[in-house]
Amino acid sequence: MISEQHVNNRYDVENISCRWLGGDERSLHSAEVVRVIIDANIQNDDAASSLSNIKWQPGVLWKVVDRIRRDAPRAKLIVGPAGFFTVDLESRLSEKIEDLQYYLAESGTNRDQVLRTLDELGCLDRDLLIGLDSCEGKTLPLQTVIHLSGSPNATLDNTVLKIFATNSEQDSLVGWKICVKTGKVPSELAQSRLISTEIGNILILVCNDGQLMRDKAVGKAIERTMKEHILEMAGKESVPRYVLLATHWLKATRSPRSGTSVFIDVIKCVSKRWKEATVIPTMFTPHADLEKIPGSDYLPVIGREPSTVATLLVVDKNLDD
Repeated sequence: MISEQHVNNRYDVENISCRWLGGDERSLHSAEVVRVIIDANIQNDDAASSLSNIKWQPGVLWKVVDRIRRDAPRAKLIVGPAGFFTVDLESRLSEKIEDLQYYLAESGTNRDQVLRTLDELGCLDRDLLIGLDSCEGKTLPLQTVIHLSGSPNATLDNTVLKIFATNSEQDSLVGWKICVKTGKVPSELAQSRLISTEIGNILILVCNDGQLMRDKAVGKAIERTMKEHILEMAGKESVPRYVLLATHWLKATRSPRSGTSVFIDVIKCVSKRWKEATVIPTMFTPHADLEKIPGSDYLPVIGREPSTVATLLVVDKNLDD
């Protein structure tokens, strides 16, 4: 049995605590999903040379899982933000799908080691949908959400790539570059977009991919192809029960130029398109915004069954005073 003291000592996370978003305590007995919102103060600082966060994030996830076991034992699925884990790349990734498949499955990489660590910590006893990025310094060539269901193994069957690059990512994002090079979303990258779980089908949008679902016209041909891919995957079976929008970092602002404003529009458009689904946004957010950003004025859980989702806040308790 792993103790909290062991985790605190190993990962230096004694200052990390978890609490439920105000009001969610009342629904814990019926919650099927727990979404995790993380205090951005825990994330890497701007002075660091790398975005890697695996020195402490396994300990953070252990605390999340431990709290859910105690308070919401019926929850079948935990969903976390994009970039929940970020590891250093050992070498530059090519745009070949076979190289990507090899990298995901290769043992001994930083990516593989963090998954093995989660297994050793006992964090894989229920379904997880969490962000796992690979970085080169301050650049994120590979941004993914991985579905872990009792096993630490990664393949393209359980790993969803972000495919829609921001303007600054078009020279580096592997998912985007593969799609541009082939003129399509290859089947190898498409298959994990809609996953089946014990509680139903879940459509996964990795951060900027969500922008493809807005009502505004999509410009380039490859962007239209990407949008058609997502719509096709969502309609392959029944309407997805949940849509996960895993974002990286958002703050409580209504500025029309902010990413927050864009993603507020995204969840509204997604909810309007799939009226039978429940939309679950996740993110890192500044400490001061932990109660605001997942609340009703910004990015709440919306759709048909919001009461089935409880929100857990991961907090740097040193900032609570």
